[in-house]
Amino acid sequence: MVYQEGLALFSSLSDEAAQELLTAIEQSPASVSASRMISRVAATVKLTGKEGVENTINALFALHQARSSSSFGLDAFVADVVNSVPQFRKAALDQQARILDRLKRAFSVQSLITAEKAYRLQRQHSSVFVSATAVTDIRPVFAPEPAKPLLGAMLIHTLKITCIEGGEFTDRFFAMDDNDIATLQEVLARVEAKTKNLRLELARFAVPDLET
Repeated sequence: MVYQEGLALFSSLSDEAAQELLTAIEQSPASVSASRMISRVAATVKLTGKEGVENTINALFALHQARSSSSFGLDAFVADVVNSVPQFRKAALDQQARILDRLKRAFSVQSLITAEKAYRLQRQHSSVFVSATAVTDIRPVFAPEPAKPLLGAMLIHTLKITCIEGGEFTDRFFAMDDNDIATLQEVLARVEAKTKNLRLELARFAVPDLET
């Protein structure tokens, strides 16, 4: 499981380091981006290195998302998580109790609860954008007799958008000309202007921006 390495590291921390880390996460502004929270927390803790912070927060993000779709109560869910990690199943009872307690505390951290809710809201769509690439080709236009000089050529842009649909990665391809590129640039410029305006309004009303 993707969270196992982070859980193993989290369980190996001293009580003081674990408390420092959980406190730093609690005090960090909530963000839908795990990487932003990692940067903020890593800059404030002293007892856990950057890699440890990264692995732990990524694991906690994944577990919060998993719990949101689980029908188990907190105790049953945490016990199931611990039981899913082979080294925890073989651990002494006191070590199992320690990681159970730490995970329960992690599930009460408000910044992680808020981040999970924002993440879920952000992805409540039939298609979720992942990445995009574009390739430009020269397409020759031949005369009726192929051996004669070219009649001309065209530049064809192919935009590839990777998205998530129904939990699966899907690639979509779009043929575009220069006018299409200009239209897309105009649309995105308008989106950027709207985003800047809305963020100013959020700041004016002291509403936390969960994407920053």
